[in-house]
Amino acid sequence: MVIFYNLLNVAAINALCIYKANHTENIKIKRIDFFQDLSWELIKPQIQFRSTIQTLPIELRRRAKILLGEKDTVAIGTERPDGSRGRCYDCGRARDKTTRRWCCKCKKWMCGDHLKDICKNCVL
Repeated sequence: MVIFYNLLNVAAINALCIYKANHTENIKIKRIDFFQDLSWELIKPQIQFRSTIQTLPIELRRRAKILLGEKDTVAIGTERPDGSRGRCYDCGRARDKTTRRWCCKCKKWMCGDHLKDICKNCVL
């Protein structure tokens, strides 16, 4: 691990040297600021990718969205045009709640307890 982190450090220092050579206009950037910007730009695509994984825990997806500064659009649950009914996805068969409302984003049936504007899973 020490060798790997040493390689990362050398690569970051080389990137700083190249950055300073390309930006000769009297721009003074601190080394720590450059390293922080570089590290953020390196992890940002991974955070974006992981925030789209539906099997990831809700809290992790929520934190990823907060880090990226993203907000989801609110999809309002409405009745399906054919007037059909279905069981609430979150209640399951134990409570056996049927409903006519569904989440417009994930298209799952949701009862009034689990659906405000969108279901709790789609808040992310």
